[in-house]
Amino acid sequence: MRELEKNYLNQFNIMKKTITTILLMLLVFNINAQKRKEFFKSPKGKFLISSDLHIHSVFSDGEVWPSIRIKEARKDGLDLISLTEHLEYLSYKNDMNITDRNRSFEISNSMLKEEEALMVINGSEITKPMPPGHFNAVFIKDANLLINPDGEKAIIEANKQGAFVFWNHPNWVENRDDAIAQQSVSGLITDNSGNALPGVNVIIKGTNVGVSSD
Repeated sequence: MRELEKNYLNQFNIMKKTITTILLMLLVFNINAQKRKEFFKSPKGKFLISSDLHIHSVFSDGEVWPSIRIKEARKDGLDLISLTEHLEYLSYKNDMNITDRNRSFEISNSMLKEEEALMVINGSEITKPMPPGHFNAVFIKDANLLINPDGEKAIIEANKQGAFVFWNHPNWVENRDDAIAQQSVSGLITDNSGNALPGVNVIIKGTNVGVSSD
């Protein structure tokens, strides 16, 4: 009787593993069979391209390998992405020997499958202090040629390569609405006796931009 129970238990465990395997296979097939997610639904007669043209990986200051960005783009249903790695800011330069600034693009582009809707274009972020700040250049041919201490010359080189260049972070506090960089200024406004004066209007000379002290 004990031997029979042992055989029954073994058969039960085998059947349990088999059913679990089948369920996992069905789950995988179901996921693969699902239609590609549509990030934006195009209106009738229109064709919208869902894109993210400002992405970083460990090749600048991101935290993941370029392959993860491809998987994220697929999951989100994007049509077009660009890994615009910083040219001047490399967070992991002590751990990675980055000699080719096109490498991030090459890795991500090599992951694309035939007939896949997702596209990857080469891009870089020209990262300069304020002003002028940070600029993305996409549709470039060689990111290495954009490395230049002069930001304007870097943008000119990008233009020579037929790139589309745009200004990043327009809502940063350091950037004014007239595209002129402005640093935060702090201080204490006092009277002749050294007492703080709240509610004093401070205006930038020659402009209508100002604040009130608190």
